[in-house]
Amino acid sequence: MKHTKKLNGMKGKRLFQKLKLQNFLSYGSQGEEIELQSLNVLIGANGSGKYNLIEAFGILKATPTDIMIPIRHQNFDWL
Repeated sequence: MKHTKKLNGMKGKRLFQKLKLQNFLSYGSQGEEIELQSLNVLIGANGSGKYNLIEAFGILKATPTDIMIPIRHQNFDWL
């Protein structure tokens, strides 16, 4: 219930403006910079990286204070 109220209070605000994925799952060494809005819809062919983008947000959500912790400990179970 508290979570819902917090989200309603954030209406129209973006937590992330851009996300650049580089050398992550299907995203290559060139990287891909993705502009984000308050609402985003993923449309694309199978194997185009839609789910990998969602995985990237899952990793960010799982490590809200320091994204480098799983990297330092070489915890790459999600790859």
